[in-house]
Amino acid sequence: MMDHQGELGRLEDTIERLLAGFDALLIEKKQLVENNSKQEAEILTLQQEISALKEEKRLISKRLDSLLAYIEKWEEENIIKPEETKEVQTDKITEEIKKASSQLFSLTG
Repeated sequence: MMDHQGELGRLEDTIERLLAGFDALLIEKKQLVENNSKQEAEILTLQQEISALKEEKRLISKRLDSLLAYIEKWEEENIIKPEETKEVQTDKITEEIKKASSQLFSLTG
């Protein structure tokens, strides 16, 4: 009878340790699931930010291409002629810089 009491006591201790370990694993699992959910949400947010930045880059690139084309067209149309004075040349350049600046600032707006 004593022998059975000792074995039952050991069995109870073993079961208590197993259940305590199981409880600890459940708590750890819950924490890992919560952490995983937060990371998945963060990944989604970052993917959305990347998409928005790619679109912004595409639009800026398109506008810059347009601005470069405008400058190239202007250069072709306004090649400075030798007979023009430096003052006329400077006035033309200043005017075109003002136009280009206003366009460039509209890119950032």
